[in-house]
Amino acid sequence: MNPYEVLGIEEGAEKAQIKRAYFRLLREHSPEQDPEGFAQIREAYEQLTNAEEGAGAPSLPLPNHPYAKLFAQQIENSLKEGRRKLAKETAQEAWERFPDSLFFLYEMAYTQRICGNTGKAVKNASLLVEKEPENRWFWRELALASYERGYIRKAWPAFVKAYELGCRDFHFIMMFSLECRDYEDYEMGKQILIPLTDPERRWSADDMEDALEAYLALFTMICDLGESGEEEARKYIQFLEKNARSLVSHIPGCVELMGAMILRGKLPADIIRCGIRAIEKINERDPDSSKKEQNRHYMGLLGLARIHSDERVCSSMQYLYELLVMEKDNSRFAMTDCRLCMIQEREKIFGEEAYLREEYPDFYSKAKPYLDRIRSQQDAEKMRYRLQQDYRKQWEFYEEGNYLTWFPEKREEVFGRQVKPSEEPFVRVGKKISRNDPCPCGSGKKYKFCCGRK
Repeated sequence: MNPYEVLGIEEGAEKAQIKRAYFRLLREHSPEQDPEGFAQIREAYEQLTNAEEGAGAPSLPLPNHPYAKLFAQQIENSLKEGRRKLAKETAQEAWERFPDSLFFLYEMAYTQRICGNTGKAVKNASLLVEKEPENRWFWRELALASYERGYIRKAWPAFVKAYELGCRDFHFIMMFSLECRDYEDYEMGKQILIPLTDPERRWSADDMEDALEAYLALFTMICDLGESGEEEARKYIQFLEKNARSLVSHIPGCVELMGAMILRGKLPADIIRCGIRAIEKINERDPDSSKKEQNRHYMGLLGLARIHSDERVCSSMQYLYELLVMEKDNSRFAMTDCRLCMIQEREKIFGEEAYLREEYPDFYSKAKPYLDRIRSQQDAEKMRYRLQQDYRKQWEFYEEGNYLTWFPEKREEVFGRQVKPSEEPFVRVGKKISRNDPCPCGSGKKYKFCCGRK
């Protein structure tokens, strides 16, 4: 399968986008809960990246032998060229030649892990830890190999030990945060991620995707703890304002994170407004007008997330926002459906009108003509009758909508009362009266000129 399709990104995506997609999918497919899915996304990630993400390497001595230097050089060159299998085979052969060398043992464990041979990588990383219990790189390798193998409980002490010994590279911290979620130690996850989101931390222009991923991971951890996330949202807004120039090409990522904060957090309206405004200012910096227009669609998604998370806005006005602002469904049936919902929630709508005018001025200006038409109770009832007739005619073509889902008691009003057939069959008593027979009432007239006429 195409590795780009597995990660859900376009072909030719940059390394930062590949990395971000990988970490996002890891939150959904942990090795413990979905080992097959994890193996698939890990393989795709390995195919698209040619070097370890920010890992660095320990400084280990080489054996004093000319062949040792040749082995080390070939391993290094193979990794740079993306030939991981060759690097692994070279490391294994070098270890057989020099079984006392920690350098080749480490290289073998590392290349086995990145090639997907995590079982062997765990075994060799454990051997490294036994030989040097205070080497943070060895604990780091054991933690990553164990996690990728799906040994969540075995990975936990290795992650903790590597962190205590000073491992702080981005890839390690992000993997450790995923382990914290799997291990349900959200407090620990929060503590290790906070330094990455320090407002004083400087991020290069190439690291913006990493920064957004770090903020998203921290906010997710905060929500898992049941906290509001207000402080983290303020830090994120500071980050947006401080790095506005570097974030111009990362509008979708900024919107995705802000949307997650709106939907999952318990943020006050002023923070949400500030966040949206900060992203709008970043978008205005983009010199490419066509791209700027495309990004406005993402900004609209932010507004949709905001209004759907706003408990002060009733369901029918959220529905109207989708139709007028997002242009989600411009069909006649959808608008009829929405207007019937508005009439049903008329009192709520006019109770929140001042709030809508203040918090959502653009939306309110578009919605005001619809509000004016149902402002009086009499106008609302007239419109309800006419819309229900229209709704009944269109129902057979759509058979969906929120009106009868939200207000099922209105079904009889729309379609009329359904007459149930009698449980007992009708049985005629006596002879059927013909039209020309004498009327049974005793008038002396034919039935058709007497009771039959009625």
